[in-house]
Amino acid sequence: MATQIKTPMQSQKKFRYIRGYPLIGNLPDFNKDRLGLLQRMAHTGDVCGMHFGPFPGILFNKPEHVHSILVEHAYDFDKGLAIHNTFRPAIGDGIFSSEGDFHRHQRKLMAPSFQPRHIASYADIMGYYGEQIQQTWVDGTSIDINQQMTNLTMSIIGKALFDADVFTETDELGAAMTVTIEYVSHAFSSLLPPPYSWPTPRNRRAKKAVQV
Repeated sequence: MATQIKTPMQSQKKFRYIRGYPLIGNLPDFNKDRLGLLQRMAHTGDVCGMHFGPFPGILFNKPEHVHSILVEHAYDFDKGLAIHNTFRPAIGDGIFSSEGDFHRHQRKLMAPSFQPRHIASYADIMGYYGEQIQQTWVDGTSIDINQQMTNLTMSIIGKALFDADVFTETDELGAAMTVTIEYVSHAFSSLLPPPYSWPTPRNRRAKKAVQV
């Protein structure tokens, strides 16, 4: 969720907010049927708003809008309170949460890894592990797609960055990443998640995982 900090505009257009519940907004739908909520928003318009309690969120559905925000006007937007309050305490000033000149510096450091010749090899890795995990699915059965995609993502990261085939929930680093991802997901799905500094069981697990 991004917070706009400066955007010169020639004209303004209004967009619709999808209907939600009093006080809590669209949070129940976001937690119970996230795909259904996003599909309803996409059918409402190219730009559609929702509410996480009192906090607004905006969904952009057209590729040119996404390109304009993330590429052409990337530094005209702040990444928003959700990123700063949820990600930054847990993962620090990584490229996903950093801003301004520091973010530019990080992008420059990472640029060599995203040259076309490297992207091609990443695509091969993604395709291979995608086929591998799909072969474990049995027709007619239900799977936990969140868990499966987490495992797939960690397998790809492990091979692409560390040339390792053991980057799964069963090894220490993979388990730590799973806990961290679950913490972030829960924080994004809660109206008022407790601050990261509070010693709740979930926060303690997350801090231990981050140390790993």
